[in-house]
Amino acid sequence: MTTKEQSASYKWYVVILLAILSIVSYADRLVLGILVEPIKSELNVSDTAMGFLLGFSFATVYAVLALALARVADRWNRKRLIIIGVIIWSVMTSASAFASGYWSLAFCRLGVGIGEAALGPAALSIISDLFRKERRHVPVSLFLAAGVVGSTGAYIIGC
Repeated sequence: MTTKEQSASYKWYVVILLAILSIVSYADRLVLGILVEPIKSELNVSDTAMGFLLGFSFATVYAVLALALARVADRWNRKRLIIIGVIIWSVMTSASAFASGYWSLAFCRLGVGIGEAALGPAALSIISDLFRKERRHVPVSLFLAAGVVGSTGAYIIGC
């Protein structure tokens, strides 16, 4: 195998690894939405409270931090940023299973949003560095399409 072939295989290895992380990210993000009714009855909360839990508490933190972390990804080690993000979202997703009440679950959802906000900007930046502009569309599409796979997986797991 030539250096050029190894380099190409390494690039696709990285894209596939990032896509797998995206699948897990989306599955973690959405599986809670499938379990709304059991959670709502166990915590004895309203639809509005669940809407805050599933929407605002995650999405607001995710959206704001994704912008900030995109800036961090441009200036810092993107691999470390992704690793830290994965650790945060994994710990907070796991902690969600042990949440004793509504506010502890909301705190966990905030943590999931914080951790997952690191993946997208850093991954797209890594892909951008690995592939020339005219060859970038396929790996970026693969990474972004992985979210659909993760979403579908979450619904299959949750049902």
